[in-house]
Amino acid sequence: MKNVKFAFTQTVQHLHPDLETQIEYMGVAQINGAEVWIKCLTATQNLLIKGAMETDFGGVTEPQCAELAIPITLIDQSWANGAMGQLLGACRFHALNEAYKQEAAEEEVKLTEFEAEHRNDSNRGFVPSPNDRKYMNED
Repeated sequence: MKNVKFAFTQTVQHLHPDLETQIEYMGVAQINGAEVWIKCLTATQNLLIKGAMETDFGGVTEPQCAELAIPITLIDQSWANGAMGQLLGACRFHALNEAYKQEAAEEEVKLTEFEAEHRNDSNRGFVPSPNDRKYMNED
């Protein structure tokens, strides 16, 4: 069983071509084999306005953050459908990708440590043994 933090961003287009909402999801998932249980999920949304002349819109563009209510149990999450099912599916996808990245990084560290322990370090130079020195001086 492993806890993994994940994050991803989605952009939603409004009916007006100059308005978009950017939603950043952040959460924690518990992964146990093939089971991915989303333990918590937070969303931050930003209103994106293209071509605007002013930068202060009276707080309209300030980020809004909320902890999202999601199905609590793993079984309820696996049976969720519609928009909630799509959101939980995206969360599972990004959580698994993050877990794979972490595992790959851990394997890379293990491999690097293993190679460092077992390589012939050429930076140390060759130090002949006492038996080899007598043959080197006979030239």
